[in-house]
Amino acid sequence: MTTTEERLRTRFQEMADEAQPAALLSRLDDRAPAMRRRRLVVAGVAAAAVVAVAVSTAFVQSRLTSMPQPAYEPPPVFELGSSESARPGIAWMAVTVGAQAQATVFVTPVGGGGVIAVPPSDGTAEGYFTQRLSPDGSYLASAVDFSGDIAARVDVQDLRTGQVVELDHWAFFAEMSPDNRTVAAFVDGEVRVVDVATGAGRTVRRLPLHTEADPTVPGLGWAPDGSKLAVHDGDDLAVVDPGGTEQHLFAGAHLTNGSQSWSPDGRAVLVFADAVGFGAQPVDGGRMSPLTAPADAVRPMGWAGDRIVWLAGQPDSQRLVTADADGGEVETWLRFDIGNVPVESVTWSRDLSG
Repeated sequence: MTTTEERLRTRFQEMADEAQPAALLSRLDDRAPAMRRRRLVVAGVAAAAVVAVAVSTAFVQSRLTSMPQPAYEPPPVFELGSSESARPGIAWMAVTVGAQAQATVFVTPVGGGGVIAVPPSDGTAEGYFTQRLSPDGSYLASAVDFSGDIAARVDVQDLRTGQVVELDHWAFFAEMSPDNRTVAAFVDGEVRVVDVATGAGRTVRRLPLHTEADPTVPGLGWAPDGSKLAVHDGDDLAVVDPGGTEQHLFAGAHLTNGSQSWSPDGRAVLVFADAVGFGAQPVDGGRMSPLTAPADAVRPMGWAGDRIVWLAGQPDSQRLVTADADGGEVETWLRFDIGNVPVESVTWSRDLSG
């Protein structure tokens, strides 16, 4: 029961206690029907008020909880440990550190145990090009480098069991859909969606010939409900449905951090545009809203509820901070204590129970 409900009930109880019987029985008899009506009205008003408060409270709470939130609070400091495991369990956060193709992935399991390194799924692999945590934190989709190859195999690793599904598709970047059933990847000049269970893939976008696969650019991003996919298309950003039908094309815009770029309500993506800088682009075609970066911020990484997460600082002093869209109310979300090693990417799981 809320504080408002308690106050209402207390006040109406006081009103009921203040009611006194009339001195004369005749007057009591005459006024009894009116008093009963009055008490019924008061009781009805009280009940309606309590119901209204309860309904409005439930509505506000449902609006808040229906927005996908970060599943857990991050540790105040992210420290690299010596633990290594192929099955650390469901993870709250995954962090890739080090140079591309030589990077190492570390996760923070929901069940505790500190920061754990996740080794490449194949002993012949040299490292990761990119890694992405699934929205529920149970899988890691990786583009794994083999002996300096110009492309990498896509692996999907179950962090609960350590089991790996090796997809026979070579790409620099891969991103799991919210339902964990498919992976979107850049493959041979195309955007392909690959079924994890069967390995079968379908082309959803043919890219311009001048498009170059850049492993540092997270060029694919699923909407929170899986109904749309944002993809780099040459120098532009296209929003398509899972079948590849184009919804909108945004000239000169690029995603900032894959699926993390989508707002929790699916209405906007975080992008970088040469003419404007960082901004929030409505996916319905509206005008992009420029973002004000907090002091020392490098780039936006995604949303934590209705706040934007930024990577701030330089190697040896990097951290994640949250801010509103105007760059105000800045708070430190997490500090990295990893030495003079750059943070390549950060992904975190979301509470999808709503």
